This record gives sequence, C-alpha cells and structure tokens, in this order.
Amino acid sequence: MALSILYAPQIATTSPAVDIVAVHGLGGDAIDTWTHPKSKAFWLKDFLPKQIPDARVMTFGYNAAAAFEQSTAEVIDHAKSLLTSLVDKREESEEVHRPLIFVAHSLGGIVVKQALLQAKLEPRYQSIKDATLGIIFFGTPHRGSDKATYGKVLATVAQFMSHRPPPRLVAALQTNSDVLLRLTSDFRFQLPDYQVYSFFELRPMKGHSTLIVEKHSALLETNHEEQIPVDADHSAMCKFETEADDTFEKVYKRVKRMKNTPRSVANEQSVSNNKHFEVPYLLSPVFTGRDDVLERLTTSFTAKRSAQNRHQQRFVLFGLGGSGKTQICLRYIQEHRERYWAIFWVDASSDNRVQQCFTQMARLLQVDEEVDSVKRKLANTSQTWLLIFDNADNPNLKLAPYFPAGDRGDIVIASRNPQHQHYSTVGSQEVTRLSLHDSTLLLTKVVYGEIDISPRASEERKTIVEIFGGHALAIVQAGAYIRETSCSLPDYLELYQRRKKDLLEYLPTHLGTDYQHSVYATWQVSVDMIESMRDTVSHSALRLLSLLGFYHHDQVPVQMFYHAWQNLQANQDLPDYLPWRDAVSDFFDYRQVVQASITLLGSFSLVTRNAEFSLSLHPLVHDWCRERMSVEEQQSNYRRALYLLTSSVTWKFQSDDYTRRPLLVSHVHELLRLLAPYGYLSEEDKMRQWPLLAEILMKHGWMEDALPLAAEVLTLQKSKLGEDHPDTLVSMHSLAFHYSLGGRQSEALPLAEEVVILRKSKLGEDHPDTLDSMHSLAFQYSLAGRRSEALRLAEEMVILRKSKLGEDHPDTAGSTQSRAYILEKIAEASP
Repeated sequence: MALSILYAPQIATTSPAVDIVAVHGLGGDAIDTWTHPKSKAFWLKDFLPKQIPDARVMTFGYNAAAAFEQSTAEVIDHAKSLLTSLVDKREESEEVHRPLIFVAHSLGGIVVKQALLQAKLEPRYQSIKDATLGIIFFGTPHRGSDKATYGKVLATVAQFMSHRPPPRLVAALQTNSDVLLRLTSDFRFQLPDYQVYSFFELRPMKGHSTLIVEKHSALLETNHEEQIPVDADHSAMCKFETEADDTFEKVYKRVKRMKNTPRSVANEQSVSNNKHFEVPYLLSPVFTGRDDVLERLTTSFTAKRSAQNRHQQRFVLFGLGGSGKTQICLRYIQEHRERYWAIFWVDASSDNRVQQCFTQMARLLQVDEEVDSVKRKLANTSQTWLLIFDNADNPNLKLAPYFPAGDRGDIVIASRNPQHQHYSTVGSQEVTRLSLHDSTLLLTKVVYGEIDISPRASEERKTIVEIFGGHALAIVQAGAYIRETSCSLPDYLELYQRRKKDLLEYLPTHLGTDYQHSVYATWQVSVDMIESMRDTVSHSALRLLSLLGFYHHDQVPVQMFYHAWQNLQANQDLPDYLPWRDAVSDFFDYRQVVQASITLLGSFSLVTRNAEFSLSLHPLVHDWCRERMSVEEQQSNYRRALYLLTSSVTWKFQSDDYTRRPLLVSHVHELLRLLAPYGYLSEEDKMRQWPLLAEILMKHGWMEDALPLAAEVLTLQKSKLGEDHPDTLVSMHSLAFHYSLGGRQSEALPLAEEVVILRKSKLGEDHPDTLDSMHSLAFQYSLAGRRSEALRLAEEMVILRKSKLGEDHPDTAGSTQSRAYILEKIAEASP
C-alpha cells in the first residue's frame, strides 16, 4: 500500500493550496483506473495539474481484492493505512491544515468513507477530518438499487471489475453487505457537511445488459451532494481521452469550486456535538407524513421543565407491526442528531439482543462490557444522549432494568405493545393508519417518484391505499411490486382480488429501507412469539385470533363470548364450539381466559380494545387471520365462529336481547360474505344455523338479506326431511309470513296455501298450528284483494276455535276480530 505523489507545484517557494487524493476500486490500481486505454492519458498527472497548478495530486494504491474478500476489519485496516499515509505526507506545520479533496472510483469510495469515519473517531487522524473539503465519487455503490439488494450490487461490481474474482471475494461482499450499508448510514449522518459530487454511469459495460451500479445505488442523497450523469460505463466513467472531455471538465471545475470554497467554521461547529452515532438502519427515501407524531415527539423532548419536574424523558411509540414506528424514529434522528452527543439504537426484541447492543455501546464508550457500566456512564455524563429501544414487542421483556439512573437523557421506545405506555414520562403516541392524502402520496413516491400522473390514476391510487387501510408497509410493498413488475394500477387491483395472500407475502427486491419482512411476515413474527410462550393464555389467544378473522373487523362484542358460554351451559343440546372450553371448567375462569387472551393479542397491537367492550382489527390483519390458515383450518374455524355467534343469541325478548342482537348484524353479514371463499357448511349445518342468522337480520331491517337464507333452509328441509315434516312446515309458515312483510305477495300466497293444506292433512284442521296457518292465509288473501276467500277462511277459523277452545278463549276472540276486519274491508270496497 502506497500513497504516491503524481504532481506538486514546481516553484520551491510555492506551497500547494490543496491536496487531491485518488483512491481506486476493485479491478484497478493507482494508475490504470485513471488511464484512458487508447490515448494512455493519465488525467490525474497529464490534465489536472494544468487546470489546478497549485494543487498537489496523489494516488493511493492498495490490494483492493484483499481489502474486501475478508472481514470488514480489512476495509478498516486499508482505510487506516490511507489515513496514516496522509498524516505522514502532511506532517509539516504548513501541511497539516492544508485543504484536502478525495476522488474515488467504485468500491474505493467505501474505503474513503471508512477513512473519514475513522478520522472522526480517532484523535490522531483529526487533522484529516478537519481538512477535508469534499469527495468526488465515481460510481460508488452506497446502497442497494431498484433491481438488486446491496449485497448483490457489490457482488456484481466484483464480477465485472475483477477478472475472474475468487468466490470468497464475492461471498464476502454479500456476507458483509449489512455492515457496509451501515457505513453509508454513519457517513450520511455523522460526518460534517462535506461537499459531495456523485457521478453515476449511464451505459452498461460490454457484454452486460444492465448498469453495474444503478443511479439509486450511486447516490448518497445527503446535504451538498450534486448528482452528475456520465455517458460511459462503470469502468470508463473515470478515464478521459483528452482534456476536452466533457466529464473531465465537470471534474476539475468542481475541484476548483471546493478549493475556493473552504468549509465554514459554522458547519464544523454545528456537527461537532454528535460523537457517537450507532444507528443500523437507513431512513426510507419515500418517508411520508407523520408530521403530527414527529411534532409531539419533538415537543415532548424539548419542552422546558422546572427543576422540581426534572426526570428522564421517555416517550413511547406503539402500534401495529409495519405501521412505521422505526421510520419515525429514524426521521426524528435525522432532524435532531446534532442535539445529542450520543445516539444508540437498541434491538429490544429479546434480553440477549439488548445485552449485545449494550456490549457494543460499552466498547464505543470505553467502559467495561457490562450493562451496568454503560448505564453508569450515561447516568453521569453531562452530555445529552438518546436511546432508541426498537422492537420492544415481547410483553415478558422488562425494559426498566436497562434504563440509566437519574434524570438525564432521552429514551424512545418503539413497540407493538400499548401496555408499554407505562414506561412513558413525557408522552406516548399510537402510530395508526396514514391519512388518505399521505397514503396516496406515499404510493406515488414509490411507484412514480415525483412524476405527476393523470386524475384517473389518482383515483386508482386512492382505491389501492383504501384497500390497505393506510398501512404504511403494505402501501410501500404494493408500490414496489407495481414498480418492479411494471404492473399497471388497474391490473394490480384485479390481481389483488385473486392473489391477495401472494401479494402481501411478496418481499420486493428493493424497498429503500432495511426492513426485511413482508406485510404478512411482520405479523407472523408476533404469532411466533405468542406460540413460543406455550401456556394456556397464549394457546387461547391464538384460537381467538383464528375466530376473529370471520367476524367483521370492527366492533366485535366481547359479551358475545360470555353469552355463548351461558347459553351452552343452559342448553346442552347446542353444539359446543367455544374455543376455551377444553381449558377451563367454570364461567369465572372462562371470563379470565377471554380477558387474558384479548390482553395478549392487544400487547402486539393485533387487536384493539374499544371503550364499548368490543374488539377491532386493522382490515389487513383481519384478512391475514384467515389467509394464514390452511383450507381445513379455514373451514373448521369458520364453523366455530358461526356456531359461537348463534349460540350467543337468546329469544326471550328481554331488554338485554334487544341491545345485544343489533351488535351482531355486521358480523352475520361478514359470515355470509366469507362462506364461499373460506367456509364449508353441511346441509345439516345450514338447516340449523341459517334460521338463526335470518332471524337476526329480519329483526333489524335486513329482510332482503334474510329471505334467501330462509328459502334455502326450506328447500333443504323439503329434500332432507320431507315437505310435511313439522320443521319444514314451521319454516314454510315463517317464510310465507316474511315474504308478505317484504311485499312479495306473489311468493307469500302460494306458500301460505301450501302450509294450510299440509297441516290440515298432517295435523288435522283444528290443530293450533293449522289454525295459525289459516289465520295467516286469511291475512294474505285480504292483502291480495281476495276478500271472499279471506272471509270464508276467517269464518271457518271462528267455528273451529269455538269448538276447540271455547268462545271466551283469547285465540277465538282474535279470529272473531279478524273476521270483523275482513267484513269491514269488504264493505269499504262495495259501491
């Protein structure tokens, strides 16, 4: 490894005004990377000094393959070698503070970023950090592209820039890509505001159909970055045949610009406060909205408090997985990094992960690698620090033992568990669905970038985001699918209806974030955690979740589960489909298990407990509850949900019945909607359950939805039981009556006539059920204008009831009144 001087001002009395250092990447060296293959022009030596004669130009040579084919420690070693060489070349008093500019090609940019990061962390290299004005990047892959993950981008560079690269080099680049991506995050947010010029290629290399480093990957998207296209491939973009080359002109003019625009002291001071920045993720480039949450978070941490009201400031963000809690934390960090001397990110998914994060913090803080040592350091420093406890979802994990003592520092807890609000000292906020405006804007950013699209497309976007209920991750992944597959919005909507599960399990190649779960996989993580608990409550909670997918997603009454138990206890003939009967034996224990199951599901934000003692689910979670099951499980749980609902209903006409039943209507509709795609009911099931659902709907004004159920039951009973079976006759009588109430007289009348004939034959003409049917038929005749037939039937009923019940019986009196009513109608119709 060597830092070679290519040019220095020739006049002995002239000190260079700036040092320019070039760093090559894989497959190149200190000279060939910058040399044109035809003209043999080595522009760093042949062209650049003519344009900037007061500059000293150097090139750094190193074994790039060795730097990247081992662990990331090798990258650090090569970066330190660059720094050491620079310190040696700049040790004279007039050289130490000389402005410095880096020029890097491909993976050489990673070495430069690592070097500047080390210069920030290690005092012996402080002069390099302070002197650096900016960097020119030629095709440096900073992150994944729209078409490939970061590991694949790095591997592609190796394959095409190194002739026959050893397999271990390719494997190492993919293995270490997460660490190298984190380097980009550190560089973007921790280092001073250098001037950055990112040149990106426009042409694929010969024999390759796509770009080696896509534009998205070649951009840092940080302050002072200018993005410059180069009409060349990845290798040729930093080789110039003549001084008239357009790209060379752009390069030397930007070097001049940096040389003549020293970094301001104000910029240095503005960033000097942040010393430790351990944040493993990148903010999504399409982050949208959440202004209200960010404002509340900021206000909570910056509000002035009296000495008597001083305490450690802890804020809790909670909400459904994939709703955007982590991204909100990253956005807050981006906006307020310089407020904090140290920012540490803690993966709170388990005690083991928390302790690993604290070990890393201990190394950076240079204290013993113990949790208590880190806590003492933070508790006693006068500097302002921020801890982010992310993925704090496990209800059994206690966070308090990891909080530093005293009143110093800010802490954000991001969790699916709303119960973690008890950790808060300055506020908490549920991260709910995005607004329609922000949802639509987010989808637009992912699919189209900043391109304006037609009003029709706007309506289609609105339809898509409404399907996803404003769920941030679902919208981003849908947009990524549309972009990556070139699928039109209408085609996506059609595809979603047919392949919902596949689309919500789809993990796009590039999301612009480090999130590695699809929408459905995000919630499966919660289920896996619940399953791992292996106790009665966790088992019962998962059974409850399986049922909730078949009711409407909003306002599932908790009382329904209690009433089902009580009715089943009172009526042993009812089928028992309660999900917890095998675990508990009395009603008190049953209520406890129900409440504990709801609490456990709520701790992962899979359900929300409403003030009116009901449960709600996000529409996508509601769908996922069904989609995660096998076909057999779907059919089984559909039956359980149906029988539980119908078992909860009584027809005693008490006040509770009238308040309970209306709450079930939306869930009856949902059960009916889901039967074809998810459920299976035998003919016996339908004969038993449809009358109950129809009755609920009829009692609450949904006659048109109820009548098809009643008609289907009658058809089944005629086929299975016979047309003169008592149950068949009851259904026939009821259907005729409700057809009449629904204004469908043409269907009601023949059915009513058939009931009378069958009951007279089966039961006798004076049987109470026969007389009820005759009464109903007389009413039907009257409504149809067939008053003579109505009068004949009414008179026959009076005679039969007098004979059977006596003149004073209330039913006889009722028949007499019906006859009088019909006579009155006949008289009114007479001229």
